[in-house]
Amino acid sequence: MMEFSYNVDRDAYATIAGFVLQVDLTVLRWLNLDDSELLELECGEDIDTVGTDIRSSISAGTRLFEQVKRHQANITLRSQAALEALANFAGHRAENPEWQLRFRLLTTAKIGREQQWQGDVEGIRLWETLRTGDMSAEARSKSVQQIRSFLLGATAPDRISAAAWQTFQDVVRSDAEFDKFSDDLECSTSADDYVAVQRKVRV
Repeated sequence: MMEFSYNVDRDAYATIAGFVLQVDLTVLRWLNLDDSELLELECGEDIDTVGTDIRSSISAGTRLFEQVKRHQANITLRSQAALEALANFAGHRAENPEWQLRFRLLTTAKIGREQQWQGDVEGIRLWETLRTGDMSAEARSKSVQQIRSFLLGATAPDRISAAAWQTFQDVVRSDAEFDKFSDDLECSTSADDYVAVQRKVRV
């Protein structure tokens, strides 16, 4: 049998696997919904969990955005995916002030270290430590300043408009706005890939 030569750039495995992961996660979220929650898909982000009354685990008037990214490479605060998530969440907050909004960037990628980053803890790991409140007031103040300075020097991702990026930068510049913003945005890294999620769905 003759060997066929093909263009490896046409391999769609990674793209299809990303779609499969999103579908599997959607099914898992649906299975875990309670009676006071509903799902909306491709509305705010890939998966939105919406609280419809006070019995909801995320409370009435609260929307949890979930953006799903399947990546093999490491992720840092400088990554396009991370910066897009930050800017998108800032935009959602600006356009929907009546909602209590939360955001989860869920990715299979592991945490990487930013170039020209000072300190022993990577940017995204430091962000999560801030979000969970697992540090002293003094350490928190120093860490917030480090992250804000880094983000103010970041370059807007290609898919983010100048106006949306400006909205995000305004949040970073504001003490009060950034504190609330960082509390409500979760970076969930090293997430299960689609095979592991499928096992959970079948349980």
